[in-house]
Amino acid sequence: METTLTCSSGIPPSLGYSQIRIATNFETVGVFQEENWIDKADSWGKEYDMNPYTPIGYAMQSSRLGDIFSQTLDQLYIRRSTQSDFDTVANGLLTQLQQWQETLPEYLRPGCPTAPSHVRAICHLSLRYYQIIMLITRPYLLQSVLSPEPVSTSQTKYSEICEDANKESLRLVKELSTKNLISKRNYFDALYILANAMILFLRCLRNPSSDLVKAVEEILPLIKMVDHLDFAQFAIKSMHGLLKDLKLYCTNSR
Repeated sequence: METTLTCSSGIPPSLGYSQIRIATNFETVGVFQEENWIDKADSWGKEYDMNPYTPIGYAMQSSRLGDIFSQTLDQLYIRRSTQSDFDTVANGLLTQLQQWQETLPEYLRPGCPTAPSHVRAICHLSLRYYQIIMLITRPYLLQSVLSPEPVSTSQTKYSEICEDANKESLRLVKELSTKNLISKRNYFDALYILANAMILFLRCLRNPSSDLVKAVEEILPLIKMVDHLDFAQFAIKSMHGLLKDLKLYCTNSR
């Protein structure tokens, strides 16, 4: 799914982030800001937000996340770093995300008062943020499933970060569903639902519990909303099997 996204954005993953750098107006804006041409820069940046469905500043923040997303795919998935390098790169990318989150304006955060037409865009911004966190930390969660005994402190730390991001992301997806803001035709809606289902699956394998039974039951209707996709049909079948095993495990553990 991540590969499909990079292709749809015009940057084939086989080339890599480091090999293609296309300057955007946002980068030009940064140059003007350094030269104190603030008024001109602001006017250029706002051109991207002149529609009724995204608040001012949304496009700029989304562009910055896209930059970190591209770095993540390139540095962790395309070039395949060694374990020690992987830890260093993962930490650097997470630091970039933390800085992005700390500087994000309050009005672009979920839960803040906003126009109803902006709710979807604001939720999607945070969903993308959590999706990148899960991309960075997903290998650690997978490793913790394959090797229950932690091989390093970073494995435990980043596995927990991945799980926490999944919890927050699922909460936002359910919020969109409750407000009838999920579309079958939108690629990103399917991406966030299915990507979170995969992480939830790994969480269930790592630490099965009755709470996760509820989480699986809640995500199944969401996956069915995008069941026109072959991958979603496979996910539905897999999650039903997982749910059956989870319930049996919880019953036998009492």
